[in-house]
Amino acid sequence: MQDKLLSWIKPIVNRNSELREEVQYLNVVLGTNLPHGALFDNYRPDAELFLNGPDGVHGVGHSTRVLILTELLSRMYLANNPNSIDIIALREAARFHDMGRIYDSYDSDHGVRGAELYLERSNGHVDSGKVAYLVEWHVPDDKHAPEMIPELAILKDADALDRARVQHKGYGLNPKFLRTKEAKKLIITAEHLFLVSHGLTYVNGSDEYRSVIHAAKAIEIVK
Repeated sequence: MQDKLLSWIKPIVNRNSELREEVQYLNVVLGTNLPHGALFDNYRPDAELFLNGPDGVHGVGHSTRVLILTELLSRMYLANNPNSIDIIALREAARFHDMGRIYDSYDSDHGVRGAELYLERSNGHVDSGKVAYLVEWHVPDDKHAPEMIPELAILKDADALDRARVQHKGYGLNPKFLRTKEAKKLIITAEHLFLVSHGLTYVNGSDEYRSVIHAAKAIEIVK
């Protein structure tokens, strides 16, 4: 069923000229360095860790899209700034960034709780201090962050790019607030990543993580 749905979706997606332009640009920048879908299995958000449950607008689906968008933004940034950011820390931060939420609405402390959740489970194989910093400070306004390091700008932009899911509630993306030039090149891509993954989950009843991975492959931003 999943393959049949994708065979219907892909031609429709390919007819969107704005999306094709963004994806072509991504391929020019990254070339053969597009991420493989299997990579994300190592950072799959654990449904049991979401304090507010895994199915809301800040649950597994959102976190997986932010994970993929973070990966793309990071690779685009590294293409022009080699060895300048910690992409491993960014993957972990994207996975944990909203796990500390106890409300889907305003929840100013969810970054602090998320950082604590991460530190309780850190295996010491990455810079746990940087991951905790990113998770904690992705919530407050930029002006309050002790330092707007490139990794924090990337995570915040990846999070913002997935605002298509709350567009109907009046909380959609305002591109002028994006911090990185890379994020401004993926606005339509992020919108379609949500639309296709949401559609796959709704129609096929598959788990949200797999729906997002399949959607990313369908729009050709993941191998």
